[in-house]
Amino acid sequence: MGWSGLVLAVVFVAQSPDAASHSQETPLSALEGRWRIHGDGSQMEIRACEDQPDSACGYLIHLGYTLDQRDYKTSDLWTWGDPLCQKQILSHIEPGEASGFTARYYQAHKGSHVLARIETQAAGLEVFLYPGVTEDEVIDYGISALIDGGVGVISTASLATRALIGEDHLGHDETWPRALREDETCQPPGFWE
Repeated sequence: MGWSGLVLAVVFVAQSPDAASHSQETPLSALEGRWRIHGDGSQMEIRACEDQPDSACGYLIHLGYTLDQRDYKTSDLWTWGDPLCQKQILSHIEPGEASGFTARYYQAHKGSHVLARIETQAAGLEVFLYPGVTEDEVIDYGISALIDGGVGVISTASLATRALIGEDHLGHDETWPRALREDETCQPPGFWE
């Protein structure tokens, strides 16, 4: 191999996707850090997911209120009564189709999940929350229909409403500014408390 071949090989290796990925930040890095998510002073930290280090998740790390610090509003019987402190409330964060990110957001004050479109702006994160339908819900709905031989009228109406008008008519905008001061991180209560 002559000098020109060696130079081409070095240029090719330097421009390979693996070499470029190590020198650039991931798109999710724009979301990392602490964000104020409610008018009550609560803060969420977006960082690597505890169960999937290659993905980002949001955890409730500072509670701006003292009442109801356990999750008694969730419909999930397995997590009912769990501490809200350090609870994962933002998941399934992925780059959006056009720009920004999409995610699932758990509204602890309501005990329900909604979908989110997130854009990074100078003021913080501009978030549009809406009660849409996820692919997992559609699959679960179909499996339940096959196993049970039918589906409930209320669950069908809820699914259809969220799918048809959730994003266009039932959503709302929020701004999550970056937390300027890092308040003390809450610690979940002990098991016997």
